[in-house]
Amino acid sequence: MKVKAASLICLAFFCTAQAHGQTQLEINQDAGNKADAVKKKTIKCVRTLSTKYSKVKGFKTKMDEAQELYDNYIAAHIKERFPVPKGGDDRELYGSIEGLCIGNIREDMYNARLQELNDWSKATGKGDVASLQKEYEKADKKLNEMYVKVKTGPAARDKKTGPTFKKNLTDAEVTWIAFRNTDSEVYGLSGGSEAFKLKKMIELTNNRTKQLKEWEDGAQEGDTCSGSIPFKG
Repeated sequence: MKVKAASLICLAFFCTAQAHGQTQLEINQDAGNKADAVKKKTIKCVRTLSTKYSKVKGFKTKMDEAQELYDNYIAAHIKERFPVPKGGDDRELYGSIEGLCIGNIREDMYNARLQELNDWSKATGKGDVASLQKEYEKADKKLNEMYVKVKTGPAARDKKTGPTFKKNLTDAEVTWIAFRNTDSEVYGLSGGSEAFKLKKMIELTNNRTKQLKEWEDGAQEGDTCSGSIPFKG
């Protein structure tokens, strides 16, 4: 999931829009509208898959649940990216460009979800279940190690937003786990095997690790959408 790309294009997008005379509010609204448009595509894809696997018991219910959990996961990720302490002012912390940043992150994450859904029927569930289980455990261990690093890193130590960041990070992890487990379960239903489920568990776990690694790698100097991600060096 290339959420970091959303941050890197914010400044360029902002400058281009300003050159065309758009207000910051209009820029933010445009970013939100683009994200909503991609979200609609994911919903359409979910419906298509539900129709395709309509004869699989429980598929539609679980697929709808997975999509709702993904929406919750995006919202939770935005809160860990832009933590605002109780009584705090998000505009004071992150500036008026925050709306653009959030819109771009949402668009990027919905595009990632759309790609996953489009690839739903392409993958195979072939593989030894025991080997896949070990691979999942390895991926999960790597994720847990990354999670601990982020939870004790610079973002968590920030005097102003650190405590809120740690809470939001935990909330996001819980929300993501619910999505991963449900999405993997419904993927297993579509393939009719435990191997399908484990392959999806591995894929989604690795994606979350990459997302959290952004806090360890640090943001480029001048990244206006870094939020809680510390700058390199």
